[in-house]
Amino acid sequence: MLNDYGVQMASTVDLRVLSVSKLVVTSSRTLAGLTACLLGRQLPKDTVRCSRRGSAQLSDEQRDYAIRDAVASALLYEAIHKNKDPITSVPSSPFDPAIGLKVRLYNASHSACVAVGHVVSDATAEAALRHWQSSAKLQGLSGSRQRA
Repeated sequence: MLNDYGVQMASTVDLRVLSVSKLVVTSSRTLAGLTACLLGRQLPKDTVRCSRRGSAQLSDEQRDYAIRDAVASALLYEAIHKNKDPITSVPSSPFDPAIGLKVRLYNASHSACVAVGHVVSDATAEAALRHWQSSAKLQGLSGSRQRA
């Protein structure tokens, strides 16, 4: 862009590479293919995209073509970023598992189960915490484990 048009680019994103890294499943990695798959829209790819090298002016059709590509690229970027790897990504909204769901907690190395339980409502958890705190105060515990 700098050599051809004198435009300095701050950064670029290859949507094909990004779609692979975000585990987007599609039969085509072209702009038109990604647009059809992710946005459900047809991106016209006709001969108007070709221009004479060295021509300073684009026709109205060529400008429209470039605008469609730019808008599709921006929309695809957003759509691709919504596709998250369910194993490695943290949910963007608070995780709200079903009450009663059985859970196991593991140590940092995942080598040992350190607790087993089930999901309770926030109100139930708060009541249990208040009960535990008042019991701990009665026993002289401060909230951290006492050392023997």
